[in-house]
Amino acid sequence: FPSHDIFTLIAISFRIVALWTSSRHETMTRTASLADLAGAIDAGPLAGFRNAIINGNFDIWQRGTSFSNPASSAYIADRWYVAYDGTGATRTVSRQTFTLGQSDVPGEPTYFLRHAQSVAGSGGTYNTLEQRIEGVRTFAGQQITLSFYAKASSSITLPGVYVRQVFGTGGSPSTFVDTILQASQSITTSWTKYTYTVTLPSITGKTLGSDNNDNLNLILLLPVNTTFTFDLAQVQLEAGPVATPFERRFIGTELALCQRYYEVFGYTIKAGTVYYILYSYKATKRVKPTLALVAGTLSGATLDATAYSPEQAMRQVTAATTLDADAQISASAEL
Repeated sequence: FPSHDIFTLIAISFRIVALWTSSRHETMTRTASLADLAGAIDAGPLAGFRNAIINGNFDIWQRGTSFSNPASSAYIADRWYVAYDGTGATRTVSRQTFTLGQSDVPGEPTYFLRHAQSVAGSGGTYNTLEQRIEGVRTFAGQQITLSFYAKASSSITLPGVYVRQVFGTGGSPSTFVDTILQASQSITTSWTKYTYTVTLPSITGKTLGSDNNDNLNLILLLPVNTTFTFDLAQVQLEAGPVATPFERRFIGTELALCQRYYEVFGYTIKAGTVYYILYSYKATKRVKPTLALVAGTLSGATLDATAYSPEQAMRQVTAATTLDADAQISASAEL
C-alpha cells in the first residue's frame, strides 16, 4: 500500500476503537446508574415497601369519603386524621378525583385529599393533618426523605412540616422528640412536588411506654384562623437522601395494611332470632380493637360485641319479635 493509505487505515482503526470504548463506557455507566437506582428503591429493610406511609395515595376511605366538621383527632381517609383547636371554623375533608390523563401528578393516581376551611374561626393555635406510623424505632437515627404533591386554591403558607418521635403512654415514657423538615412552606395554585431530607435522632437511652402505642408521627401544619383549600397527593416517607418515584402498592395490599388498624364488618338476622358468631377479622389488628356500632337498624334489638383478641370478636344479637336487625360494627386499633 502507499504510505498515505496505511496512515489512513491506522486513523480509521483508532477512530473505531475510540467509538467502541466510548459506547462501552456509556453502557457501563448507564448500567451502574440503573443498579444504583434499583438499590435505592429495593434494598434495605423496606424492600418492596419503602414507603412507610400507609394510604399515601388516598385510595382507601373505609369511614366515608367526605367529612363535614370532623372532630379534632378524628380519622378521615384511612390512617390519616385531623387535629385542631380554636372555635367557629368550618372545615370539610373529602376525597377528590383526578381527571383522567392529567400529567401534573405522575403515575395516573385516582384520588387526592382536599382540606377546605370555608369559615376561618378564631382562637386557633394549631390545625394539622397527621399520620402515626407504628413503632418509634422506624427510621430512628437514619436519614429520611419526605415527598408529596400539593396545591391550594390560592397561595398559602404551611406553618411547618415535621415528624415527631413518640415513645407512647403508660408507665414513664420519654418525652416526644420533634424534627422539623420545613419551618415554613409556600404552596402555590399548581400541583408541585415538595421534598425534604433530614436525619432523625437516635433513640438510644429513651424509654418506651407500657401501652404499646409508640409511633413516628408525620405532621403537616395547616393555616389557622383563615379560609383556604389545600389539596394533597402521593405522600411518601422513606429511608435515604433521595425522593424516589411514588410507590404504588396493589390496592388489596394497601387495604390490608389499613385494616390492621381499622375495619368494618356487618350482619343481618331475621326477626325473633338470636345470632351468635365468632368473627375473624380480615386482618390481624395491631392490638385488641375497640368495637363500635357505626350503622344499621337495631330498633327493638340488643347487641353485644366483644373483642376477644387482635384476631377475633364475638357478636351476639337478639332481634325483636317482628323486626329484622342489621348493623355494621367497626373494629379500631388505631395508634
